Amino acid sequence: MAPVNDFATAAMVRNSDMKLSFAVIVGGILRMISSNPKEDANKLKLRAGSTRSVLSPGKPPLRSVYLKGNDAFIYGATRNFLNACDELFWIPAPANSFIRKTVGVQALFDVFREIAGTMLGTGDMTKNAFVAALQPAAAVDFANAHFNDASGSNRTRIRRIIRARLGLIGVDDLPDADKQFV
Repeated sequence: MAPVNDFATAAMVRNSDMKLSFAVIVGGILRMISSNPKEDANKLKLRAGSTRSVLSPGKPPLRSVYLKGNDAFIYGATRNFLNACDELFWIPAPANSFIRKTVGVQALFDVFREIAGTMLGTGDMTKNAFVAALQPAAAVDFANAHFNDASGSNRTRIRRIIRARLGLIGVDDLPDADKQFV
C-alpha cells in the first residue's frame, strides 16, 4: 500500500514482499459501506454542507455504521479483519501464494463483506473474533498451481473455497476441481 503515515508503517512496507495497490483496500472498504459509491458521492456533493443523513439505508454490512458517522468503528473493524488475515493467511504464506496477491486480498474482502453483518449483529468484530471466524480456511495452500492465475475467475475460486471452509456454502456447491481444498 502506498500511503505511509508513520515510521513503523514505512518500515513494514519497505520490508514486505507483499505489494498491493491502495485501490484494492479502498475498494474492499467501500463495498462494506456502499452499493453505489458514485451515487452516494453525488448525493453528498449536490447538497453543499449535507451530512450522510441524505443517503439511503442499504444492504452493505457496515452501511448503518457509516450513516451514523461512526468511522472509528469501521476503521477498527477493518483493521481487526486485516490483522486477522495477516496472522492467518499472509504471514504464513509463501511469497508466491495467490492469497497475498490482489485476487486473494479481494477474495478475502468478499468474505469480510459476507461475515461482517453477522459479526456486527453479535457485537464482536475484534481481531480474535475474525481469527476464530476465518481459522478454518487458514490451512489452504493458495500457492498451489491450481490458484496460479491472476484473473477474476481465480478470485471467485479463492472466495468459493474460503466460503466452503467456513461453512458458508456446501462442498457440493464447489466445482469438482476445487473440492480437494476443502
